[in-house]
Amino acid sequence: METAQLSEHPIFSSNDIAGGVNNSSSVHASGRRRRTIMVLRGSDLIVAVGKELRITSLADTASSSSSAKAYKVLHAPNVDFEIEQLAINLEGKFLVVAGLTQVAVVILPRPAYVRLVTARVDCKSMQVGQYFHASVGAPVIAKVDWHPWAAGGTGLLVMTSDGALREYDASSQVEEPLRTIAFLPPRTHRRGFQPDRNAAEVASFCFGQGKADWGPFTVYALTKSGDIYAMCPFLPADAHIPQSYLSSLECFVKTKRDVFVSSEKPPSSSHTTEEVMVDRQFKFIHALIKQTTSRQPATASRSVPDGPSRIVHVRRPETGIASQTPVRQGPFLLTPAPDEPEDGIGEDASDIVYIMSSSNDQQLDTAPTDEYPEESRNELRRREENLGVVLVAHGSGMVDVCLDTDKIHALWDDSHSADADPILPSFTVYETIDLGLTSQAEGAGAGALLNVNAPLFCVHPLQHSTLFVSHAFGIHSLDLGPWSSLLTDTMLHDSATEKRARRIWADVIEQAPETEATCLIDTFSPEHRASAPIVALALINNPYYSNILLALTNSLQPIPIDLSLQTPLVEEDPVSSVVAIPESEAVGVALPEPYVSLTSSQTYRMPALNLSRSLLRHDPANRYQTPETLRTLGRHSELTQSKAHELVANLDQVKSRLVVQQNEFMRQVKTLQELKKRVDELTGQEQKMLADRVKEKVVEQRLLLERLDVILRKYRESDTSPLTPAEEEWRIELRRLNDEVIDMKNRTALVQHRYEMVRREKTPVASTETKTLPTLGARQRESIENRLWAEWVIHHWHQDHEFYLGRAIAN
Repeated sequence: METAQLSEHPIFSSNDIAGGVNNSSSVHASGRRRRTIMVLRGSDLIVAVGKELRITSLADTASSSSSAKAYKVLHAPNVDFEIEQLAINLEGKFLVVAGLTQVAVVILPRPAYVRLVTARVDCKSMQVGQYFHASVGAPVIAKVDWHPWAAGGTGLLVMTSDGALREYDASSQVEEPLRTIAFLPPRTHRRGFQPDRNAAEVASFCFGQGKADWGPFTVYALTKSGDIYAMCPFLPADAHIPQSYLSSLECFVKTKRDVFVSSEKPPSSSHTTEEVMVDRQFKFIHALIKQTTSRQPATASRSVPDGPSRIVHVRRPETGIASQTPVRQGPFLLTPAPDEPEDGIGEDASDIVYIMSSSNDQQLDTAPTDEYPEESRNELRRREENLGVVLVAHGSGMVDVCLDTDKIHALWDDSHSADADPILPSFTVYETIDLGLTSQAEGAGAGALLNVNAPLFCVHPLQHSTLFVSHAFGIHSLDLGPWSSLLTDTMLHDSATEKRARRIWADVIEQAPETEATCLIDTFSPEHRASAPIVALALINNPYYSNILLALTNSLQPIPIDLSLQTPLVEEDPVSSVVAIPESEAVGVALPEPYVSLTSSQTYRMPALNLSRSLLRHDPANRYQTPETLRTLGRHSELTQSKAHELVANLDQVKSRLVVQQNEFMRQVKTLQELKKRVDELTGQEQKMLADRVKEKVVEQRLLLERLDVILRKYRESDTSPLTPAEEEWRIELRRLNDEVIDMKNRTALVQHRYEMVRREKTPVASTETKTLPTLGARQRESIENRLWAEWVIHHWHQDHEFYLGRAIAN
């Protein structure tokens, strides 16, 4: 699919939408808001324009006809507000539409909607939580999303800015929430110290991930101040869960429980509290697994993100420990503390995402057998994903990359744990990425744009280590692959070879590179000190179309970007790629030699700039040098020298490449001048002569067509030649057969008339026979029967003869 077809599609047309964003005070008077007004459902593209929902099929857009480039309007009566957010469930049947404070669910039509003639498609819609989200003074909608493990994909979660997470069932109950969980403590009106306003306002939330831990049962919430809270366990009312995950989690919790049982340490308050916590976790898992053994699986074989596995249907328990409300855990401690902007502009957090890093099994296949036995290899392959990465985006363009090294556990709000001091969970900060938005805005004098900037994450569906960050200044791409694979493989080595674990981990941390951040789109104009914020991202990963990242600005201007899949580059000879012309067609034709570029001899790859993280950290409390710091300084010096030599070698390679490109540029300029000269010659006298010859040929062709019409007309008029003897005999035979058919029709009509007369005569005789049976003799009955039989034989013979005559005429 060509990108121009998407850019010119009428679905993005709008005449009453204001375009662009400037730094005036009237723009975004309500502050920073989350906007996602475009989603994909398979090959269908859905866009929200004001209060209107539009849908189109990308399969029709791929065609070259202009009539196919149309869209249809989804008429939903309950959607009568300005649309700010869209989210579609995994099944592709329900679409949640959120405004500033209102939420509605729209039931999408089937793919056959494209066959409808009308431009409007009526859809059923439902108002969600009208008492909570549509009343006066209702809190702002922070984010809406569907739970990935809800049964039928109907589990809707609505997070408001006051920290209340409400769960709805889109298939049965949308008026009242099934459950409400508070991520923030209730506000107090007492005098004295009050927390930061941004700390009491939620910006976004996300779901955790994992295989044999509590990650999939965890919901993370992010406040605008950057604080992260978690709630675990969080299970939908009706859930479809992989059986393998429940089994792995049961083994994990049971192992911890057995450790406490077999422990010989003296009991203490902390030890007892943790033992009670593990015991309740085991009861929770046991209550879920007990349901799987008492009912049939929901789907015998279903494909899930973690791989093909059996899916079981479980319900959230309503009694026992499993029915209690989970306790709020947090705020998370970020160690070491991430970098913050110096002036404090745009420091509000806007979005959070949790991804898993995949390990690389190639090292296991090439490793020696004595180091990795076959049993260890199989065990490590089963642990494909084991490193969680949490990313937090800020309005200043800072992105905090954290590692989930200390996995969260399930906790419930009860009196046993209320007395103990809670231990705050923590994330390990790997790095802080600066997208350069602050320097870009302040350099042009548009620093106020940072206060309304709300970066949002979009994870690549095929490459989970690649993310896209959309913001008010454009789009950035983040590639976590260079360092996430190294850390994941190190954790696998840690489990396989514990003796060398510390040394391997330290070496990897020293050599681990930083995240590769690339600017894909820059919508900021320094001259006008304004920008066009990106309000939606859609990844079209259908292989039948181009792999396209479709971005949409707030003025409804689509920006398609081609994304190349990571496929190996195939080097080919440019001369061999020229299409060969057969010798029979090339006789007497002087073909020009193909143009061969100087840079096409071999594929050039930019030298990798592998910048390792600094080993030195400034600690104001440590003012004295120790042998450990001196050894660290020595390693840092050696690493810096090796990197300097590597940079010099790469610089020489780039310089040689630059010389080749300069020579190629001169050749291309010279060739361009020759082509321009040839074009001028063709557009001069030769073009005039060619145009005159074309006009003469057109006139001559028109005359020839007129002469052909006259000849055909005369031929049809003069076609009066006599018939041949064979044709004359055939005409006579047809006339004879026609006469016989007419005669047989007349005789058949006569026989039918006589048959009707006999039938009418037989009817009263039969009735009389019944009444006067003693007076009717045998000879009289025999005479009547013989007469009827003769008439039937004549009628049957005429029908057979008529059938044979019809078949003869047809032949």
